Amino acid sequence: MVKPISIITRSGLQSCRAAKNFLEDNNIPYIEKNVTYNPLSFEEIKDLAIRAGGYSEIVSTRSKPYKEINRMMESDDFTLFQLYKFIEENPTSLTYPIIYDDHRFQTGYNEEQLKTFLLREVKVAAYKEIVARSIQID
Repeated sequence: MVKPISIITRSGLQSCRAAKNFLEDNNIPYIEKNVTYNPLSFEEIKDLAIRAGGYSEIVSTRSKPYKEINRMMESDDFTLFQLYKFIEENPTSLTYPIIYDDHRFQTGYNEEQLKTFLLREVKVAAYKEIVARSIQID
């Protein structure tokens, strides 16, 4: 069985709807977490930043809270703990959707990048079919 990918969404965003439509249209199993109804925890934010290779990959530079994040980072006593707490309290500061599995990580809707998830799933299904046929032959 193929492990579902994870997608973090926020209600009312076209980019989140488009990403989910792409996954559904291509039969890619996913588990959704909508932060509008189920906010991210501090630990989840920390995990996302680690998966992304840094917080700059998950923070939206177009969000209203972005100026506050920049101001915080200019402080000499700024900590990642403060940043993660700020994001936890201001979920609109993130780029949505956030899509990932054990090997890939993507923020925002980009159909070409989403195809990397599709290609892996198609390859896994095709390989399983080949293995099943070879077992039947023996």
